[in-house]
Amino acid sequence: MAKTKTKDQETTLKSWLDVDESLKNIAKLTSTKSNLESRMNAEMMKITEKYEADLNSANSEIIKHERNIELFCVDHKDEFGDKRSKELNYGVVSFRHGTPALKTLKGFTWDAVKNLIKSSKKFREYLRIKEDIDKQALLKSRMKESELAKIGCHISQEETFMYEAFIKESQRSAVE
Repeated sequence: MAKTKTKDQETTLKSWLDVDESLKNIAKLTSTKSNLESRMNAEMMKITEKYEADLNSANSEIIKHERNIELFCVDHKDEFGDKRSKELNYGVVSFRHGTPALKTLKGFTWDAVKNLIKSSKKFREYLRIKEDIDKQALLKSRMKESELAKIGCHISQEETFMYEAFIKESQRSAVE
């Protein structure tokens, strides 16, 4: 199924037979496109299989080297001095702080933290209260337009064009 938007265009179709012929052409082209994509995917699979073993080997070697470098740097972290990085001939090794994240202490859950903040006057500013409009409930309420207008709303339902080309039918007519 496809949707199209028409704006500032004029049709070249003159009758419903022309529309039906265009749908037939879309169905045939869609079938052709599927066949081409299938052949393309088969060729890509062959290429992937050809290089897969070498790529996997190179990736596992890279992972081995990365892990060895990391272990060495952790063991020799004191040699970095005040700097957090060390520049070498073929690259840079460094330690970086990650993005700060708030976590609970052992034995606490986020609900327990929320309850402690609620009960404390000192930390209440860290409690966020979110209010939002339940649009689905308003739609389901089947409220009259006049009632919705009182609260500054209206129901909008746009219409879009769509078509469906019968691919099996076009394949059958292509054989004939």
